[in-house]
Amino acid sequence: MNHFLLHLDSVLIASSNEKHLSAFKEMGDFASFKGRIELVRVPYLRRVQEEQRVYEFRLKETVGKHVAPHATWVAAVWAVLTRLKKPVTDRYKSDLKKLADHLTPLEKARLYDDGGAPDRLSNQQARELKKHLQELWKESDSYPNYEGRTGASARELKTVISNAAQNPGYKCLTPQAVLEELEALTRDKSVYEFLQQEVVDGYHDHEEFVRVAEGEYLDVLDEEVREAMGLISEKQYRTMFERYVLHVLAWTRGERLRNPHTSEMERPDEEMMAQTESIVMAGSEDRREFRRGLISAVGAHRLEHTEGELDYSQIFPDIFRHLRDHFFDERKRTLRKNAEKVLRFLGDERGQLSSREQQQVADTLRGMQEKSGYCENCAKDGIVLLLSKRYTD
Repeated sequence: MNHFLLHLDSVLIASSNEKHLSAFKEMGDFASFKGRIELVRVPYLRRVQEEQRVYEFRLKETVGKHVAPHATWVAAVWAVLTRLKKPVTDRYKSDLKKLADHLTPLEKARLYDDGGAPDRLSNQQARELKKHLQELWKESDSYPNYEGRTGASARELKTVISNAAQNPGYKCLTPQAVLEELEALTRDKSVYEFLQQEVVDGYHDHEEFVRVAEGEYLDVLDEEVREAMGLISEKQYRTMFERYVLHVLAWTRGERLRNPHTSEMERPDEEMMAQTESIVMAGSEDRREFRRGLISAVGAHRLEHTEGELDYSQIFPDIFRHLRDHFFDERKRTLRKNAEKVLRFLGDERGQLSSREQQQVADTLRGMQEKSGYCENCAKDGIVLLLSKRYTD
């Protein structure tokens, strides 16, 4: 037969892991096969939100019990951390080289997930890091051992979640049950090859990643419980920050502000600005540079969003997180007492609470349910964990 082109309207798709592909490449006929196939590299996911969606697909239909908030998210955080590689700093120039070298696995995961730079960085450093995000993402694409080639697989994590759902110690599928399963998994180093990797500056430290994931969950849980208890209105620190920005703007322009009480024109309140900066600013950062960077960020946001009111919590989410934590840290004793009342309410001591205290607890539980999706069982589990890990002293 003469040579001719045959036009096909179908294609065959197959998958393989890197180990089997390497063995295939050793075959003498591989060159002939390669002329007829296109290899598409598909690494493990490196964004927590995407990984979480894999676990949640039809999850409620398979576990047969209530799924507590953040149960799959905790698993996804740990899985992504196991897959990340330490940046090869020689690829980057001076300033970025130092930033990449000090990037922890958790900071890198956050950067990949939503572009959030570490809180410890100055505004300028954060902008520099985010500007080169794609370089970090694609850094190891040409390496044989590229980022995402090794680590925990989604199949293994689905097994972890399924086992956690069978834990008799919890009535719901909880983050605590998932963390217990992850801790057990990390002890089976002979079973899981990725657990045998050498720890490099915190990367591949899979046992520590369980504690990191727990810490991330406790941060979220802490905030949810505080908000449900209504210990403080968000309006309070919003008002505080709006006043701060107003004074910083006047400071950058060399202007005076009218005192609302005396109607006198006065210089910006340096004491108030310094007090706010002691809460939200990185310790090594220069106050003057911080103020100028803040006003520049506000101006840039206004250029991109010409309509509507400015929402500083959207422009500065990290700053608002610092403010929330500061306000709530000052109320730890109240939080601990309220959390203990919730446990008494859900236990055998409900009758020992006054009617007013019972109403407060009921409001807290309703807030956790409506805002976050907790039921009474997983709310109790969460508060027990929070008290034991964060409010023991």
